[in-house]
Amino acid sequence: MTGTGNGEEAYAIFQEEGAPSLALLDWEMPGLDGAALCKRLREQDHKKPLYLIMLTSRGERKDIARGLAAGADDYISKPYDNTELQARIEVGRRVIQLQNQML
Repeated sequence: MTGTGNGEEAYAIFQEEGAPSLALLDWEMPGLDGAALCKRLREQDHKKPLYLIMLTSRGERKDIARGLAAGADDYISKPYDNTELQARIEVGRRVIQLQNQML
């Protein structure tokens, strides 16, 4: 598991060999916010599947719609339930595993 202090650092990690396939992103990140990071990552051609979960304090319907439109695969509003978060991470792992099998 890798953590970063801002969106630019997170973006740089995704450019490295062996970058993670699943990420939790906060909308409220300095430098490059979570929605902009999702959009930038989706514009790239990734050789492996990428599953992005937006975990943020922005919980209005318009924010959820904007986050998903920017490229998030899932959206969780804070405060969140840890059991639900773990379940959604597991869904992301299953999706990535299925996508890898299809490749």
